[in-house]
Amino acid sequence: MDALTNADTAVNQSTGLAPTAFPEAKSSQTGVSVKYVHDLSGSKSWYVLRASYGRARQVADYLIQVGTYVYMPQQEKDVLVGKRVKTIVTDLLPNFVFAYLTDDDARRLVSGSRELSSLPSQYAQSSGLRYDDSSEALKVSSIVSFYYNHCTTNQFGKNPPLTIADHQMRSFIIATSAPDASVIQLAGNDYVCKSDDQVEVIAGKFKGVTGRVIRASRQQRILIELTGFAIFATAYVPTAFIRKISS
Repeated sequence: MDALTNADTAVNQSTGLAPTAFPEAKSSQTGVSVKYVHDLSGSKSWYVLRASYGRARQVADYLIQVGTYVYMPQQEKDVLVGKRVKTIVTDLLPNFVFAYLTDDDARRLVSGSRELSSLPSQYAQSSGLRYDDSSEALKVSSIVSFYYNHCTTNQFGKNPPLTIADHQMRSFIIATSAPDASVIQLAGNDYVCKSDDQVEVIAGKFKGVTGRVIRASRQQRILIELTGFAIFATAYVPTAFIRKISS
């Protein structure tokens, strides 16, 4: 996951997409770094969390403070203010937060029952956060909920919380963190697949992105699927930058 640890934590000032990734997430109160580490045990997943209007940053800040890796992509837009064009930064997916959590911690977060259990002990000592102080957890639980997977049901006949596969999140983060990314969100009829082959981008600003080659908006692009949530496409990628990895 090198692309994650090398992602720029600041807002990129070029046109296109600007990331708010936290590869070394820092608490706004303590400045303690929390490195993202891919969970080889498989106990953690990328949960899609929905925050009430305008509260996504509050949810993200809380998760950072308790040692969780979060991702919120941003987009730069040119708007006309009076007679001047001003560049502003907006969330690419307003009111959504991607969080890397265990199933238990995700449910505790939404229920507000207690602080997250996976908080590293050294971080808890340095930050001064208390496991038994659930006031902040309760505040956050009142403004956050799961985004559910409407494509499947669990043993109780209900839609489970949606999680995104690691390889899909990796491609999404690389693509939306690239300078001048110009990543676009697609609807189902906005593109045509050139084949079902899986490919990897081996050069250029989208290096490391995997997906299918498509044609959208009259250009060759790579399709990035967050299954059950949304689909995106990179900007133009030359054929010379693409390597087939599987059929």
